[in-house]
This record gives sequence, structure tokens and C-alpha cells, in this order.
Amino acid sequence: MSLKALLPYGVKAVHPDHFVQNLIDLNPQAVCTAAQKQRQTLKNPPKTTDEYLDTLLKSGLRQTVMMLKMLCAEI
Repeated sequence: MSLKALLPYGVKAVHPDHFVQNLIDLNPQAVCTAAQKQRQTLKNPPKTTDEYLDTLLKSGLRQTVMMLKMLCAEI
């Protein structure tokens, strides 16, 4: 989808890392809780915290991983 296609809807495309950073700015505890719940639902295969964060890193969420490591006691 091109950027022009989004104009009628009043939305702007942003990189997923930037999107999650905005969520962290709004409510860091909610993002930590969501990340923890998401990791815990991974069953096939289950992932350790480090494996989960590595998956996010490989997906291009470099800043998100740094913030999660700093802000979240558990993931």
C-alpha cells in the first residue's frame, strides 16, 4: 500500500519499532505486560525471554528491545 493510499484515512505509516516506542511512551507498564503475555503464549516452541527478545531484534525492533530490557522486570 502506498503512502498516498493512507491519506483518505488520516493515518500515517510508521516503522513498527517507532510504533511500539510510541506505545511505550504512553503506557510502559501495559507494553511490558503485553510483551510478557505474548511470550508466555508461545508454545510451539516456547521461548525464553532472551529468545523472545532476539526474535524481536531480528524483526527490526532494535529500540523496542532496548526499552523492554530497561523498563520491564519480567518478560
